[in-house]
Amino acid sequence: MNEINLTPPPAQAEGAKGSLIGSIIVVVILIIGAIYLYAGRKAPEMPITPEVPATEEMGTTTVPEAPLGTSDELNDLEADLNLTDFSDLEADLNSL
Repeated sequence: MNEINLTPPPAQAEGAKGSLIGSIIVVVILIIGAIYLYAGRKAPEMPITPEVPATEEMGTTTVPEAPLGTSDELNDLEADLNLTDFSDLEADLNSL
């Protein structure tokens, strides 16, 4: 006799769901890794260059200042303060 197989075929949707979930997890992990790397990357630091004082081409000349000490003792700080020339400070502030 002809037997008819009445059992349903195996559900392939189970396997498709598992691979879909696995793919989503991999994509989420890649996105999180990209965000982590992007946030951790710093902008290159540019060195700070001091402002160039007025030169002869601007019509003025500058006189090099006396070197200041590196000590933090009160007497040394007072001596450095006395060596500093503040006579042209007001003129420089007014020119701004």
